[in-house]
Amino acid sequence: MRGRWLSLAAAAVLVAGSACQSSEPDPPKPTDAASARDGGQIRVLETGFHMTPVPATAPGMTNRAIAAVIVENTSKNQEAETTQIRIRLLDANGAPVFHLGSAEEVQVSLPWIQPGQRFGIGYILTSDEKASANRTVTTMRVDVGKSYWRSPHKAQRVAMSDLHIQPRSDGGADLRYVATLPDGAAASPSDLAFRVYLLLRDGTGKLLGGWPVGDVHPLAGRSNGGETYTAEEWKKNVPADADLGKSEVYGAYGVG
Repeated sequence: MRGRWLSLAAAAVLVAGSACQSSEPDPPKPTDAASARDGGQIRVLETGFHMTPVPATAPGMTNRAIAAVIVENTSKNQEAETTQIRIRLLDANGAPVFHLGSAEEVQVSLPWIQPGQRFGIGYILTSDEKASANRTVTTMRVDVGKSYWRSPHKAQRVAMSDLHIQPRSDGGADLRYVATLPDGAAASPSDLAFRVYLLLRDGTGKLLGGWPVGDVHPLAGRSNGGETYTAEEWKKNVPADADLGKSEVYGAYGVG
């Protein structure tokens, strides 16, 4: 395998994702297209990346980076599902630093994004190719493909709040947050789960990248979540210039 993904854990500040259960029927003919019926699209608002250290405990790994994308659904009345995006991290010569299999880019599907919703998602990319060693990413490019457009699920968005990031004296950190559904929304582990993503920024607000925290299940509409990091995990994921007070966390449904 020429490249691989790593999913780790963390957390940070506020926000939203759509719920998975609904009694609302799909429209008779959902569209699979770049644009919704009202002309809305998935628009890329921000991208960011940061080269991160290759862990000494990962023999064979030659390069590593975190990346993040913030998008917006500009449709006023249709939800976008399984939007395809292509991510390329390029060096100064325009050559891709990370591959997935034989492809020169990483192709992924976004979570379900409700009308008007702004959503951020983070990734960790690694390479075990010798050709990737000692190369630096200078440019990140994101191309948006087709989405599956349909009438929205019930307007339930999980709110991420009460963030606490506590660095420890051993170099690690503890991350905690609360996930809350709207009043009157019920949930259980079997029928409602949200994938949580952390996005990091520096002191100027520049997006640095991010990664998946894991899943949260808001039991009875509310649930505590978080992660505990060792010093090694924290150092390899969090850039030295990250301003943790500017971090963001997003919850989403529809991620495999």
